[in-house]
Amino acid sequence: MDDVLVIGAGIAGLAAAERLVAEGLRVRVLEARDRAGGRILTTRPSTFELPIELGAELVHGEAEAIDELAAASRVPIIDVPDEHEQWHEGKCTSASFKSDLEAAMKVFSRAARGRDKPAEIALERARISSRAKRVGRFFVEGFDAARVDRISARALGAPGDEAEGVRRVLPGYDRLVSAIRDRLPPDRVELSVVVTDIRWSYGSVSVRARAPTNAPLGPYRARRAVITLPLGVLQRGDAESGVHFTPTLDKKSRAIAKLAMGHVVKIVMLFREAFWKDDWKSTFFHDATLPFVTWWTQAPISAPVLTAWSGGTAAEALALLSEEERLGRAIASLASILGVRVAEVESQLLSSFQHDWSRDPFSLGAYSYPLVRGASAAKALGSPVEDTLFFAGEATAAPPKNGTVHGAIETGHRAAREVVSSLKRLKKAS
Repeated sequence: MDDVLVIGAGIAGLAAAERLVAEGLRVRVLEARDRAGGRILTTRPSTFELPIELGAELVHGEAEAIDELAAASRVPIIDVPDEHEQWHEGKCTSASFKSDLEAAMKVFSRAARGRDKPAEIALERARISSRAKRVGRFFVEGFDAARVDRISARALGAPGDEAEGVRRVLPGYDRLVSAIRDRLPPDRVELSVVVTDIRWSYGSVSVRARAPTNAPLGPYRARRAVITLPLGVLQRGDAESGVHFTPTLDKKSRAIAKLAMGHVVKIVMLFREAFWKDDWKSTFFHDATLPFVTWWTQAPISAPVLTAWSGGTAAEALALLSEEERLGRAIASLASILGVRVAEVESQLLSSFQHDWSRDPFSLGAYSYPLVRGASAAKALGSPVEDTLFFAGEATAAPPKNGTVHGAIETGHRAAREVVSSLKRLKKAS
């Protein structure tokens, strides 16, 4: 029997396992995918020198957990020029972007002190310019991957500005995943293990799983378990394809219902040359009228790569399309931005990369956000159950760290501390 089972080898699960192993505990990590990293997914095309990030890519705001990990593993992180070019109805309003965004964020800060409401309502009632309201809407849908008519305004106004400062993990985000995994015994991380059933009672956990071929695996047994399943998977509940808990997690149902999984469609496009560089000077480009609202370059690195990004309701619509159709919308959006023919963009395009997180059965969305009256739901979701089940992952990180890699790492560390404390209490009691 193991001391602890960790369900999921995303960054939260690995972070928890690393701390538990350091405490001398016998830990086993079970991961459904054939790789570690979860929603960090870095690919390296043989024809291109830079890593391509299909999941998490940028580091936003203060991220001590990432900084500490990067420093210890000597993984360089570089600053990204936080320059934005905003267009609306054919006019550039770059000069006002940050002031408009600041005005919108102040609306949410004020909303945090009153009765909770959807961000859309808070913006509608605010005495700010229509332009600032528009920026607030597309920023919430893009940055938070949320529907502006559903996300909690109070949560958006939580202390701490995760939008301040942007950085990039230079050699690829997966280097941080490898840095943690390398600290674990190799045989303690088991891949392609799809957990189906978690039976538990005080001080005892039994897990059954299946292989991708549907061959049964397990049971795996331990005294404690750290659950790092993404919110989208938890929300499947007892559906046939879900993870079944026995007894059921009734105490978690309210918290799960107060959170939603945000959707993102992201396409990384590799071109023959950076043919846009003479007309496009900023790192980020925004146009809320396009299917892909936000675009960015590899700045400060000069490379013929653009990332097309859509979140919230726009992403939900794009998610219904095939990958080929989404790429077509991205090409058309870029042609519109640059004022060139679609054929010109197509002639420059060498390859494109995307991963459908909404249809990925092991994530079912990009990252979480709190619904109205759900600002404290992450804390409730992350609380232990009877000193036996412990919870980590970005959905258990309180705003504004939900949806971030450093937030996920911190929840893994928190869950590890809780496990260690529970075992110490058990030892004292015996």
